[in-house]
Amino acid sequence: PFLFHLSSYGTGIQDMQAMEKKVQSAVKRAVPATVSVLAQNFPGSGSGVVVGEDGYVLTAAHVVGNASAMDLLFPDGSRKTAQVLSANFPRDIALMKINEEGVYPFVDIGDSKKLKITDIVIAMGHPGGFDVRRSPPIRIGRVYVPGEKRFIITDCTLVGGDSGGPLFNLAGEVIGIHSSIGGTLASNNHAPTHAAKDHWEA
Repeated sequence: PFLFHLSSYGTGIQDMQAMEKKVQSAVKRAVPATVSVLAQNFPGSGSGVVVGEDGYVLTAAHVVGNASAMDLLFPDGSRKTAQVLSANFPRDIALMKINEEGVYPFVDIGDSKKLKITDIVIAMGHPGGFDVRRSPPIRIGRVYVPGEKRFIITDCTLVGGDSGGPLFNLAGEVIGIHSSIGGTLASNNHAPTHAAKDHWEA
């Protein structure tokens, strides 16, 4: 079941039903594109999201570290290898490209600069690592800090393994990448996607 914050989206049943339809539509496209990111030479895992049908993937910089390549596990169990193209450690966001040519499930990158306080957002990832018995869990929350300076801060619950996973707006566009857990599980930091998009060509 979805957990809604009534104060952020209206209090009427119709308001809630409209938001639920938006969440369901966003999640339908987001699930196949949300991958588990595995290191090849050291233990541990994180998450990532495919942002181009030709295999571009965003994750957190601390997930890739100094690695030149990472393994990706898709929710359907397929496994691919991706080359690390760049990592912005101060903003904690990194870009990878799947080595094998193909057409991959993907989501669009939204404008993270348009986020406002109390906007409803959707967090996904692979908490605790990849689990073939379930799809990436869905968590819904609100924006506390929009992220113009460094991080977006939300009350979406995150745990280990979620790092690098996507934060979506209700249009189903990825607008953040999970960076770190805050003082509590309900106060978490996400790198805004404009930190990557503004320097995409570089």
